[in-house]
Amino acid sequence: MVRGHRNDIDGLRAVAILPVLFYHANVWPFASGYVGVDIFFVISGYLITGLILREQDGSGFSLAGFYDRRIRRILPALGVVLLAASVAALFVLLPSELRLFGKSLASAVLFVANIVYWLRGAAYFAPDAAQNPLLHVWSLSVEEQFYLFWPLILIGLARYRRALPWIIAVLAAASLAMALLYARADPIVAFYLLPTRAWQLLCGALLATGRLASPRNAVSRNAIALSGLGLVLAAATLSGGPALYHPLNALGAALGTTAILFAADGGANAVSAMLATRVPVFIGRISYSLYLWHWPALVFARLALDRALSTGEALAVLAVAFVLSTLSWKFIEQPVRRRRDPSQSIPIAAAASAAMLVLAGVFVLAHGLPGRLAPDIRAIDAEGTAPLAGRWCGVADDCVTGDPAFTGEAVLWGDSHARALAPGLEGFAAARRLRLRQYTQGACPPLPDIDIDRRASPAAAARCKAFNRAVLDAILRARNVRLIVLEARWEIILSDNRLHGADPAVQLARAIDGVLAELAATGVPVLIVGNVPAFPYAPAICYGHKRLFGRDPAPCMVLSNAAAVAEVGPTDAMIGDSARRHARVRAFFPAAALCDPAGCHAFSAGHVLYADDHHLSLAGAQRVGRALETMLRGWPQG
Repeated sequence: MVRGHRNDIDGLRAVAILPVLFYHANVWPFASGYVGVDIFFVISGYLITGLILREQDGSGFSLAGFYDRRIRRILPALGVVLLAASVAALFVLLPSELRLFGKSLASAVLFVANIVYWLRGAAYFAPDAAQNPLLHVWSLSVEEQFYLFWPLILIGLARYRRALPWIIAVLAAASLAMALLYARADPIVAFYLLPTRAWQLLCGALLATGRLASPRNAVSRNAIALSGLGLVLAAATLSGGPALYHPLNALGAALGTTAILFAADGGANAVSAMLATRVPVFIGRISYSLYLWHWPALVFARLALDRALSTGEALAVLAVAFVLSTLSWKFIEQPVRRRRDPSQSIPIAAAASAAMLVLAGVFVLAHGLPGRLAPDIRAIDAEGTAPLAGRWCGVADDCVTGDPAFTGEAVLWGDSHARALAPGLEGFAAARRLRLRQYTQGACPPLPDIDIDRRASPAAAARCKAFNRAVLDAILRARNVRLIVLEARWEIILSDNRLHGADPAVQLARAIDGVLAELAATGVPVLIVGNVPAFPYAPAICYGHKRLFGRDPAPCMVLSNAAAVAEVGPTDAMIGDSARRHARVRAFFPAAALCDPAGCHAFSAGHVLYADDHHLSLAGAQRVGRALETMLRGWPQG
């Protein structure tokens, strides 16, 4: 069990923080440097559990004293960073972004950020994660949630000290099993939530019980420590593959850290001696502030420059963060931690947290304070970030719009692109005296005969297949369907490798042809809508950032035809070929409404046509609907 201050553990914190920094800065070779957080969790479980057990064995453990120490350790530096980030956000973020920042700010203050990001589906490795200045506080939330319960558990088990290592081992094994299960079933759960992260803290806790016989032989200590360091370095530098957050990386980092600590418990070794040298110790001592400052510094730099940072720029930002962290450690962390009056720290922390929550509430309830910005920025941001039009509609839902006097229906079936297009089809259907019925499910193209691979959620893939079969059955049973419209983001099925097996393009072409043949055999006309040309950015956000910093927004407004065709051309060709093989099927391509010889346009008459980089906005859906009516006037007849 650790006793007194250990420089080697400070050095181990440096081993944890540096891969995180270099990963976030895209510096080779730290392809999985995010596992530095796993290292921190093990260290934290080791130190805090050791502290609690020592106090239980000595003068007695005090919950008030424990939480006072946690408050003084965590909140002062965090509060300063949150305040600094909030001030920067006022100058750098658009209203929609500031409103979302306000929600993140509140979740950080309440230490529920990991839960909020999970509920929001904010994947840590998604491209838009690089624009969330407070994404990194999820790990603080996990740790503080653990320490909300862990002292109480140790108090309850105080009379069962001999069994404590076994109990911790069982809890750790259960948590690890859950992590391995969810790493495949739902990686966002595996990454963010306490039940799938607790095993890392419990690895340190198990070691802190002192019941594991530490190696007394110098050769054994060196072998164990060097093996542990090798595991940590491998975990931080070897890519986790397509899934990015791979349980083997996390396991390597956690077990490697545990091995390093275990060896050092037995006495000095080569690794502990190296970690206890001056530079690693100093980096480790400022590592908490460094973790807090580096991520918002990188994010705000990217936003201000409106582009990705070069390696040199990213390293320069990290150097600034290093200076800020040193000042934070010296003038905020250290003085506050030396204070010993819990009667002051808790009220001050409560007051500061309340003030921060008020600020977060202002950001959210005032809709991101749009009055800060020029009218055109406000208008485009509001239009381009509005929720998708249409609705999510299952077979049991009565998602029908149009004149009740119309007895026939046009059925729209597809994914989020179908939902976004729905308002543009209402007029098209009404012109044919049809109501519009929607069947839509996110990331679920209307292809019942193939399995779409959803690595982020296999359960969602199963729901998609069941949904599609139910929709097809409903269409085949219905007697009032006069038109069937299929729409999806077809191209992503190939570009995101969502089909297993040989030649995914052949599989997709057969699946499209199969569903069209089955529907056309009913005698009901079928319209299949091709891909919406996708931009490499959200046009409204791009426009807002350019205008915010006085730059020309023209590059945000038009995508070259060559770029659009390169992305969507192969699947649009499949759709066109299949449609031509069936007499009752027509194909329509949104590019006809959005593109001209000058390129594909994201704006028209002062309105943004895209809700993000690939979904249509309400204005975009209506524009496509008008073009559809013009090109298919009189079809289908009767």
